Amino acid sequence: MIAIADLIEVCDEQYARHLGWFELLGQRVRAEPDAKLQRLFATASQRHAWHAELWASRRPAIPHDTFHLLPPPAAPSVSGDVAASYLEHLVGERAELARLRATVDGDLDPATVRVIDLVDADLADLQSRLPA
Repeated sequence: MIAIADLIEVCDEQYARHLGWFELLGQRVRAEPDAKLQRLFATASQRHAWHAELWASRRPAIPHDTFHLLPPPAAPSVSGDVAASYLEHLVGERAELARLRATVDGDLDPATVRVIDLVDADLADLQSRLPA
């Protein structure tokens, strides 16, 4: 089972990662020549903003919390083809969520399970829309 202090770190990392993808994909919309990818990046950008909000709201609050500030966005590592890098990110992110899901007790922490399941389902949808 995941400890509360560890959950704070997980929520912060997920928040920063999704906010970083929100910014990168949002900027990429105008530069993308492929109309289908342009629409996908616009949709994905909005969804990553929502995922960041979900993780920020799920972050445990501890009185006199020394971790009170959310981290800045994590700049995604993208080289070359943005769509291919994004697909690689989605596959890795979904694997990470599956590992996290295995450490969270659904009876004790249904809110975290719900966030994981919502984000994973959303990422699966985005993954299915990308060219393989």
